[in-house]
Amino acid sequence: FSWMIISLPLMLLLTNSYGIWGTGLARLLGEITIPVSVLLVERKIFGKILPDLWLKIIAVLGISGLIVGFIEYQMLKYFPTGWMSLIFSGLVCGVIYLILLWLSAFFSKEEQLWLGGHIKKIFT
Repeated sequence: FSWMIISLPLMLLLTNSYGIWGTGLARLLGEITIPVSVLLVERKIFGKILPDLWLKIIAVLGISGLIVGFIEYQMLKYFPTGWMSLIFSGLVCGVIYLILLWLSAFFSKEEQLWLGGHIKKIFT
């Protein structure tokens, strides 16, 4: 919500003068407020910022994202250009990403049960 408070007025001001670049800048400035507001809410609720949690999240998601990004790049290098290649590589890499997160113990036990139940529904 905080990004809208920043972005929308800036979009109105910057778009007329700078066109699409003004809109992009307004959105970027608004998006920058999201981590700040998350940390403020976290501190208000928990009484402190949880750096260990954030380091784990950044590390696991970052490493998994780099691996999947590399795989998708390699796949798209050898597939013909087109929507079907993009959709197929996106689905394959989405599954690989979930598997990497699962193997890294990123999901809690409750999340694993929930996700496992949905995967079973898909294949049964």
